[in-house]
Amino acid sequence: MKWTMKSIGSAVEWRLGLLGAIAVLMLLGLEVATESDGISPLELLLEVTELLLTIGAAVAVTLLFGRLQAQHAERMNLTRDLQAARQDGESWRRQVQSHIDGLGTAIGRQFREWKLTEAEFEVCLLLMKGLTHRQISVMRGTSEATARQQARSAYEKSGLKGRASLCAYFLEDLLPARDDGASVDRASAAPIRRNRIAGDVTPSQHA
Repeated sequence: MKWTMKSIGSAVEWRLGLLGAIAVLMLLGLEVATESDGISPLELLLEVTELLLTIGAAVAVTLLFGRLQAQHAERMNLTRDLQAARQDGESWRRQVQSHIDGLGTAIGRQFREWKLTEAEFEVCLLLMKGLTHRQISVMRGTSEATARQQARSAYEKSGLKGRASLCAYFLEDLLPARDDGASVDRASAAPIRRNRIAGDVTPSQHA
């Protein structure tokens, strides 16, 4: 059985809840056993309430700390994955660096023409790198709903319909055509300034 962070977190929550219930019963038993004059129902209720609040607060703090640790671990894993991907592609990037520089410049200029905010700019770049909204939220320290909203706002400003259209806007002309001559459907993407982008990603004749 493959354990995930979510399943491990659920198991920990169940165990903490069980331990909390056992602790309440044990402390309550000790309280009753050591009470020489007996204990009234009201006093018993107050004792139980006090114990529940104390143990509940301790469990809540423990769970919160565990969730923060899990989020930190997930963020570190994503960072390591990105670093590994960068290292794997280092050789290829050296060979086509002039093209990459030109494409990066063209993408940045187009994002500015669309008047994307800094957050929308970064979210779009991460979407083009293949990250999910969940992964983007972890990387940027925001909620998944915020990442989705920023992506939607960027799509509205650009006139595009989604991640596929965003990638096609910049990359389709750079990829080899299919053998049958068919091309990707660009109906959902805004018109591309082909000449300008092609000029940006063409290596200098003097390089």
